[in-house]
Amino acid sequence: MIPMIFIAGWGLKPSALEPLAAGLADRVEARHTSALDLLRAGDPVADLVRQIADCPTPPWVVGWSMGAPLAAQALQAGARVAGLVLLSGTPRFCEAEDFLHGTPVELVRGMKRACRANPTAVMDSFLSLCATTPEQVPALAAHRDDDGPRLIEGLDYLLRTDLRGTVIPPPPRTLLVHGKADRITPLNAIWEWEKLLPGSHVIRLERLGHDLPLAAARMVAGLIRSELSG
Repeated sequence: MIPMIFIAGWGLKPSALEPLAAGLADRVEARHTSALDLLRAGDPVADLVRQIADCPTPPWVVGWSMGAPLAAQALQAGARVAGLVLLSGTPRFCEAEDFLHGTPVELVRGMKRACRANPTAVMDSFLSLCATTPEQVPALAAHRDDDGPRLIEGLDYLLRTDLRGTVIPPPPRTLLVHGKADRITPLNAIWEWEKLLPGSHVIRLERLGHDLPLAAARMVAGLIRSELSG
């Protein structure tokens, strides 16, 4: 069995990627974490490097949303992996003069302020934007993590993190998957990953949003399965 670490994104519990892992159960030994759980460890990148080193052989790492840059930073910190899958992620989340398709900084700062008062309301709004359709919100909500202080810490991470122009040691195989209807991280973000990880297998999925690992778990599992087969 191939060890595979799944990293759920901001505001979601590790269980959010269990449906995706279930589609690979005959091939992989799944280990689950989340961006917020890594933050709870104190040093998220160092903790992820430790989890990777704890695998019996170099694992595949699947990073969804905020889990994607964390996975990339683990490689920068020396982690050895057999492959990398980045789902709906971006090397920079916030808008800048040279990154106009990012999320406005003031919007993220406003989310921080709102998280101090009512993290549940912030998550309600976030999940509605994540979902490809309103009918898929409950599937996301089943895995929500409303830990206000960790949500704020995650937003701070997104405000400061910019991997563009950095060097990411290339793993043996890399799969980049993004939904064309993503309202959280725009499709343009995948171009930035292509610059950092040349030679990646890039797949853009029609009519899918930020929740593609849940909304299209079987399809995404099939894409990963194909990548495992080389």
